[in-house]
Amino acid sequence: MEFLSEGKAHVGSMRDRFEKAILETVSGASVNGAGAARVPNTSSFSFEGIESSAALLLLDRHHICCSAGSACRTGSQEASHVLRAMNPSGDGARRSLRFSFGRFNTEAQVDRVIEIIPRVIEKLRQIAAPVRETAQMRPETTAIGPAA
Repeated sequence: MEFLSEGKAHVGSMRDRFEKAILETVSGASVNGAGAARVPNTSSFSFEGIESSAALLLLDRHHICCSAGSACRTGSQEASHVLRAMNPSGDGARRSLRFSFGRFNTEAQVDRVIEIIPRVIEKLRQIAAPVRETAQMRPETTAIGPAA
């Protein structure tokens, strides 16, 4: 039993270090469920200005495995009730990434992910900025045709 307790503490320590580093290096990042009782091996973030599906593709190119949303909705395009409850007025579920840690993960792997995530998030925001600006500049459209 002591082995399990030590493993749980080690995994929790990696998760906490990971979360602290991401919060310090990525503006607009927030931990879903921060302050609540959580399992030590899972970290769920929401990132302002990104779509989690795009982040998954870029992170996969770096061989970083994570998932969008929450475990209870894996494979679904619909936001989980858990993420909606944590952020009922926002779109946090669409911007969420979930990372899992295990006893076989190394500190070097965590360091590598801490290094790559800020670059991926920034790249996605740079790509999205011109799209948002274009949408804001687009004049209102008016339908022309016979009145209904």
